[in-house]
Amino acid sequence: MKKNYTPKLIVAIAFLFSGIAQSNAQTITLTPSATGSEADALYTDASTLQVNASGVVSYYNSSGSDDWTVSAETITQTGALNKTFTINWGGMATVNTTEGSNYGKMLTAGGIDRDGSGLLGIRGTTNGIDNNEGYYFGFDLSNLGADVAVQITKISVAQLAASGETGIVVSLLDPAQRINFGNSTLTGGAGTLDVSSLHLYVAGGSANSAIVSVFNNTPAELASNWRITKLELKVVALSSLPVGLASFTATTQAQGVKLQWETLSEQNNKEFTVLRSSDGSTFTSIATLPGAGSSNTPKSYGFYDRKALNGINYYKLVQVDNDGKQTELGVKTATFNVQTSTFNIFPNPTDNEVNVLFQEGIYHTLALTNMQGKLLQTTPVDQNATQGTINLRHYTPGIYLVKLQGEGVSEVHKLIKR
Repeated sequence: MKKNYTPKLIVAIAFLFSGIAQSNAQTITLTPSATGSEADALYTDASTLQVNASGVVSYYNSSGSDDWTVSAETITQTGALNKTFTINWGGMATVNTTEGSNYGKMLTAGGIDRDGSGLLGIRGTTNGIDNNEGYYFGFDLSNLGADVAVQITKISVAQLAASGETGIVVSLLDPAQRINFGNSTLTGGAGTLDVSSLHLYVAGGSANSAIVSVFNNTPAELASNWRITKLELKVVALSSLPVGLASFTATTQAQGVKLQWETLSEQNNKEFTVLRSSDGSTFTSIATLPGAGSSNTPKSYGFYDRKALNGINYYKLVQVDNDGKQTELGVKTATFNVQTSTFNIFPNPTDNEVNVLFQEGIYHTLALTNMQGKLLQTTPVDQNATQGTINLRHYTPGIYLVKLQGEGVSEVHKLIKR
């Protein structure tokens, strides 16, 4: 079946085991073929890979031209044997470049173009990947076993010939994770980008049609067009991969900063450590949350920092394996302004008891003193509390001071005892 804009590569893998040693990962390299059948149309391709009796993977298409030239190692992952999986990919005529969770996602679809060598561009003015154009890639691994995953590890580009031409690879699992490239960083305007640090994978038994985008972010005033020349995938044992992070956010709240993250899968995950910094350089651990061990289903986590620093807070999320190995999953920032928060006391004047109302999560101590500063009573304040009570039954009539204290915050109200 053919559709506009969303090419798919369906990979069928059959493997006959004949004493070949198992390993944790095997590589499949896909190079766009000059004989690709897009022509002037925009549609979906269905292309198949197969493994022969000796374990060699090759491209197979019984009804048309090869859309990809394939070079591959022997596939030995049990969960991928005699199975099919799909790589979803599509052209983007415009890309969302507004910072946030949708950064790097497609705004409008673009037509696929191949030059005389098969290199991928977007149909339009130059037929290359022009300013704010690009591609997205993802997988449907619904047919694969839960013990396997497919990861995008390398993306090759070419024809960034002009000074100032740039591009960017964005993880759509966590758009803050990016790799920039350009004419100044690629020899001769061409090269291979190692994107394995972005952890661009989908676990067997699941699907995500867009896990990464690659687009041209050259400044609009500069003419630019380049092309994608190659993709490298790895079929891997899921247990060899770190936590697959779907999202990580830091949101300023009235009483602090709310951190939230979601994982797609976890393997041997002991715990998460949250660290905070005021300068983005020196970090201090502020929380530890237990992980899910090993899981192939999405998990959600959260932590509320009620002691956020005044100004910019940098939050680093670190995952710790059962063997102690640590993996940094990302850094987020949030700006928090510590404000003097008023509180109310009533009734005032009072005959014996007064109620104290205040904001949650700011104060840790409620105290009563006389006008000379002598401490008469003190009560700890729970972080979730919003009110307290002071009993003045045994005190003589006069003026007293009610004090609320927190980290860097101290407020006082006068109270009259009749």
